[in-house]
Amino acid sequence: MINVIHNDECLVMKRSPEPLRKTANILDKLGFLQSGLLKSKNIQDIVQQPKSDLVYGYFNTANPIDN
Repeated sequence: MINVIHNDECLVMKRSPEPLRKTANILDKLGFLQSGLLKSKNIQDIVQQPKSDLVYGYFNTANPIDN
């Protein structure tokens, strides 16, 4: 949310937010941040559309095993 919310009050009290913002964006581009930084503050831009052709697995049966 470092790129989306521009209320830097808590960061400015201790240090400038720009080095943190730059570092966070570099780490995001390199793939170190999972699931990545938000690119928008609008939920419609963030939400993923469900994939209708996606098939989830299922169990035909469940059988107990002896230990």
